[in-house]
Amino acid sequence: MGILFKDKSKVILSIIGITFFYIDPRDCCTRYTIYEFPPELQKKKQCLDYFIKSIKETHIWKRNQFIKNCELKEPLTFLKHLKVKGVAKMFLLNNHLIQFIFDDKSEVHILKNTRQIIFISEKRERTVYDSLARVMDLQDGQDIKKRILYIQKKFKI
Repeated sequence: MGILFKDKSKVILSIIGITFFYIDPRDCCTRYTIYEFPPELQKKKQCLDYFIKSIKETHIWKRNQFIKNCELKEPLTFLKHLKVKGVAKMFLLNNHLIQFIFDDKSEVHILKNTRQIIFISEKRERTVYDSLARVMDLQDGQDIKKRILYIQKKFKI
């Protein structure tokens, strides 16, 4: 998992979370640890720290096992864009997933390629909706509908 920055550089985190690879805009790759890295990478390291903290607060860290027996199981997933607005954080990942994490630990996942919406309540109950229209047809006051309206207003989606 990692982060793609606007300057086209990337930071890819090892599954253990100690080593990271910095890939500059010319695609030169250098290995560092989260403890030892050059001062010019301080701001990017701060973004990486925030990303690690957010991932560990959710269950992504355990759910997405990318390495088994030291081999890549799936293509690397990295964060393309991050926005924080009010009580929610938006993570735009390179695998066509937009994830919103709210302060109450509830989550909304939007799968761009299938238009599917997954709602995970603060009690960790999971509900899948096949479209945005299905969510908007729900009665007012439903948790998922409130969150979708909030997302549309704050994140302009």
